Amino acid sequence: MEHASTMTRWGINLLAAALVLGGIANTGSRAGAAQIAQATPTCAGDRPASLRSAMVPTIPDDLHIVDLMTSASVRIDVAESGDVRGAAIERSTGDARLDDEALRVARLSKFTAATKECQPIPGSYLYEVTFWPDR
Repeated sequence: MEHASTMTRWGINLLAAALVLGGIANTGSRAGAAQIAQATPTCAGDRPASLRSAMVPTIPDDLHIVDLMTSASVRIDVAESGDVRGAAIERSTGDARLDDEALRVARLSKFTAATKECQPIPGSYLYEVTFWPDR
């Protein structure tokens, strides 16, 4: 059991896979190994890029947004690795300091690259950064 709990910590639950497949992993047979290999998930195909973690924008202390929220659209270039390789303001907030903060937030956010035929591909996307009014 020590072995199964160690593998679970790494996100690999072979004990559960063996139970789903009728305990064939315990037989040590070649057929059991082949069936486990067939149970391994295959590539899901094409998928769009996704946001893994977003940074929260901060508003400069001397700038108070009291009436309405405002936002900037930032064009980001995401590499195959998910890293942001470039960022540019597509639609401005109207304030250079907020636009600079929107660029900073977009560059520091984490993404998963899009895939085409199961391979990561670079892409260009619009990323919206919203600044909420003071409360």
